[in-house]
Amino acid sequence: MAALTLDLSPLPVTDRPLSRLARLLVGLALYGALVVTHVDNVVRFVMQKRMADTHPLVTVFGVFVGLSLFGFMGVIFGPLLLAMFVFCVDLFKCKYLDRKPDSELFLPGGGDRA
Repeated sequence: MAALTLDLSPLPVTDRPLSRLARLLVGLALYGALVVTHVDNVVRFVMQKRMADTHPLVTVFGVFVGLSLFGFMGVIFGPLLLAMFVFCVDLFKCKYLDRKPDSELFLPGGGDRA
């Protein structure tokens, strides 16, 4: 509600109704703040899980770490670097700890299928 109050504060308080353009702008701002941001947050995690098999926590932690290290560009580079780190750790685990042959390292699902 505070954001809504801040958005509407520059509008003059009079007895006249808002003009059509002002009502459209307020409606567009409300739609963007309430609908688009929430849909984006949900769809991003679902798409990353389906397309890249990335756990949503990797994305969340990557954004926080990326913001602290790289600033605004960390929103993109943080999850990317964290996903690459998780991949490298998994590759190390499969190669050296599980002693899998090289031909099984890059199979989907880690080569667990027969």
